[in-house]
Amino acid sequence: MLSVRLEFHPTARKQFAKLSEQDKKRVTKAINGLREKPPVGDIKPLKGTVDIYRLRKGKYRIKFSRESKDEILIMKIEPRGQVYK
Repeated sequence: MLSVRLEFHPTARKQFAKLSEQDKKRVTKAINGLREKPPVGDIKPLKGTVDIYRLRKGKYRIKFSRESKDEILIMKIEPRGQVYK
């Protein structure tokens, strides 16, 4: 793993805390995949945005942005139907 720093927006931190233990493990593993070179996971850029992506893990979508080469900001962690609103 590279030394990519992960930052959580306060909203994402609250959403993560509300997940079940099993979902927390899955989401944590998916987020840690973002640290790999190249990033691992089902990642797609969000249409109509610049440098904002979504990572799909089961029924959850993790919305994030790459702040710099070695910093990622996790913005939201929500079920598919809610994260894009």
